[in-house]
Amino acid sequence: MTTENLQAAVRQCEQPLEMRTKNYVYGVEILNGDDAWALFEAADQGDMDRARELLDKDPRLVNAQYWYQFPLHRAVEAGKTEMVRLLLDHGADPGQSRFTYNSWDKLLRSAQQKHHLEIAGLLRSSMHRRFNYQEDFGSLKDAIISRDAAAIEQAISERPGLISASDAFGNNAVHWCVMTRQMQWISRFAEMGT
Repeated sequence: MTTENLQAAVRQCEQPLEMRTKNYVYGVEILNGDDAWALFEAADQGDMDRARELLDKDPRLVNAQYWYQFPLHRAVEAGKTEMVRLLLDHGADPGQSRFTYNSWDKLLRSAQQKHHLEIAGLLRSSMHRRFNYQEDFGSLKDAIISRDAAAIEQAISERPGLISASDAFGNNAVHWCVMTRQMQWISRFAEMGT
């Protein structure tokens, strides 16, 4: 099932066959598939009462997954600001996806492309609280990836706060140094407090 098929299924209220079980497993936890699907529907429709009822029954539903999607994805796509707030307040974390295919970065981009500016702000705020996401971290990240020592030094001197910042996946300067195998920078960033 593609993302488009999931979106169509939610809009048509078609619960996927795989979710029609009391022992639904897609992520790590066994969940009630009927309740998980009901939360997807509530998120898409902005049904706050139903969402609260389901989350009170089983708080783990907030991170129920189907085809790399969470209820949060439905709320963002549908432009349901208060639902997005509710799900984030209950611990919605698209970073828990089985794959990082549809994580924070794509949710934020989707909100921005659909001009859901308040939702984009909620996502950025949540990302900042959870892993110190900063949009301007890209300058340091790009300098590290390009192995440009002068650009790394410049980014650090111009914006010292980037030392403790992260990208939309929660990767900071040390992570990027490890991923690009630049061991000489790891201890330097660690000494600076990354």
